[in-house]
Amino acid sequence: EHKYSKIESEKQVKPGKSTDGWLGITDKYWAVTLVPTEKQPFQPNFSYFDFNTGPHSHSYQSDFLTDAINVDAGQSATVETEIFAGAKEVGKINAYENDRHIRQFNLVIDWGWFYFITKPMFWLIDTLYKFFGNFGLAILATTVIVKALFFPLANKSYASMANMKKVQPKMLEIREKYADDKMKQQQAMMELYKTEKINPIAGCWPVALQIPVFFSLYKVLYITIEMRHAPFFGWIQDLAAPDPTSIFN
Repeated sequence: EHKYSKIESEKQVKPGKSTDGWLGITDKYWAVTLVPTEKQPFQPNFSYFDFNTGPHSHSYQSDFLTDAINVDAGQSATVETEIFAGAKEVGKINAYENDRHIRQFNLVIDWGWFYFITKPMFWLIDTLYKFFGNFGLAILATTVIVKALFFPLANKSYASMANMKKVQPKMLEIREKYADDKMKQQQAMMELYKTEKINPIAGCWPVALQIPVFFSLYKVLYITIEMRHAPFFGWIQDLAAPDPTSIFN
């Protein structure tokens, strides 16, 4: 994968040769890709052109060059290349990858670092959408399910914070007693934690574990075109558009 900024700065980027896979240009919702089908070595190439004729006078190009093919006299040879140009709909992308045997074609969708969470999250939302017939309800149901799954961890976090709150007076007393001796203060604190059976970081881990999950949920809502222009209820006719009733949009 190469970013637009790298191609623009270097003008031309040539990755290593390959014998399968695909190459192309993508953005948030759309993609144009080339898929060599001959299973022979090809050299991918990405280029940037700036014609200096206006604000939209630059362009990006992806292409490839295969090795030379020898054709005997009186014979012929055919080289085929498949082209995909369209929306990055998850179902279609997966179908092309499986039916056309395009290696890693699903990477045309940027699932992010937590793809192992993001993909199942999309599957859950899509499944609930097929049940409810509304992406807004599917998103709400997904949020409830995720919160329910994390409730035991959240409950443990709340219990830990409650225990810490109970010993606050004793902690304050220790700080005042050993205000001039930080080492004894730390030792007394550790002894207090041991006596009260409290782990000061126990309340942080449950929260930290939830961060990748909710980040993945946001990623799904941000990158998948399936929810683009999807209506909810009432004045919300496009889940991808800013709320028209908010003064902050």
